[in-house]
Amino acid sequence: MELHLLRHAKTKQAVFGERDFDRQLLPKGLRQLDDLQKHLPDMDLVNVHCSSSKRTRQSFELLAASRKFKSVCFQDELYLASGRELLAYLNEQGGSEPILLIGHNNGISDLAEMLTESYQAMKTCAYLCLDVPLDSWEMLSSGTATIRRSYRPEV
Repeated sequence: MELHLLRHAKTKQAVFGERDFDRQLLPKGLRQLDDLQKHLPDMDLVNVHCSSSKRTRQSFELLAASRKFKSVCFQDELYLASGRELLAYLNEQGGSEPILLIGHNNGISDLAEMLTESYQAMKTCAYLCLDVPLDSWEMLSSGTATIRRSYRPEV
């Protein structure tokens, strides 16, 4: 199996009275995603699971402008989810088709660390592709993945 992890691109800081959930991407985030596009593999068969926050949706929409995904679902439960919550979410997914999970820190870094049993500090717009030699997402657990590729735009 294959698991793709992506932390949303660079966002503006929250201002007084604004909800964190509604923060938007900065021009730097748009440049990061433009650069990332050039380094991502073909993802026609990938099911996307994305936090429903504005910044993760914007990150997905920019990626989707130049590629096709098998399916996409926006989930409130992925917003600021912990690594353990993300793992539990993935365990609930049926089958073994590739997944792209778009989320937030600290959860996305914690999930990557848990699965690879190695330090992973996923900064904004960081991408990891993990090999998961299992038969179903229900079997996913600590130490069951290895890193196939990684990339983080420096723009």
